[in-house]
Amino acid sequence: MQEAERALDAALVEIETFLKKKQEKQEKKGGDEPKVVVKPRKEIKPALLVKTPFLETQDDIDGFLDALRNELQQAFSRGERIQIR
Repeated sequence: MQEAERALDAALVEIETFLKKKQEKQEKKGGDEPKVVVKPRKEIKPALLVKTPFLETQDDIDGFLDALRNELQQAFSRGERIQIR
């Protein structure tokens, strides 16, 4: 599983690099082609937002959901693509 995640990460970096280069060429050249927009990627790991190993009370659940919502909203407001892991 870790190897697959590393391969995915490497592939995404390659794709993002390719798209950024294409975007730069389009900006220099101009033209009628649709613009390539590359949003930065934000990886969110919900398990890291939990303060305890188990959610046992409604307050635990609310705290987790508030933290997750906050992370998602911040990433969205910065114009990032969100990847959940």
